Amino acid sequence: MSLVFFDLLALDARSVMREPWQDRRKRLEDLLERAELSRVGIVPVAEDAANVYETWVGMGGEGVVLKEPRAPYRPGARSSAWLKLHPSSRSTPS
Repeated sequence: MSLVFFDLLALDARSVMREPWQDRRKRLEDLLERAELSRVGIVPVAEDAANVYETWVGMGGEGVVLKEPRAPYRPGARSSAWLKLHPSSRSTPS
């Protein structure tokens, strides 16, 4: 079994949801780098969204989420800062 992280919402019993995604991502990378855990990883980040989408969906993945790097996490709310693309959405990222 493996564990893959994609975001960090709290650290040291303190919410970091209001921080931009790029800052939360950096905190997550630093935290997992120090932990040195086997079979634990972070969802990769890529600039070439179309290629990642095609590759991931081609491997049987559900889809991808495109995130605005400066966006905070908004629990329970849909936002234009995060866009989930999957085969049934009939569009691919550009």
